[in-house]
Amino acid sequence: MNWYFLLTSAVLFAMLYYPVHKMIYIMSVRRMQKKLKKDLNDKEQLGQKRRAHFVTIILLVIFSAIYNSYVLS
Repeated sequence: MNWYFLLTSAVLFAMLYYPVHKMIYIMSVRRMQKKLKKDLNDKEQLGQKRRAHFVTIILLVIFSAIYNSYVLS
């Protein structure tokens, strides 16, 4: 059961990573553009992409574990 839980959590994480990362990145860039009232340069966009990457990993690890513990129990 333990290996199955880890496997399904990893699969869920992999399936959700790209769309969630893209959504968080776009929301973050738009929020920063609205706050600064200008378009972001490449350095600022790269910073937002790194931030979105970090937030996505934390969010999906927690979500995958909670979702699978609920579904598999």
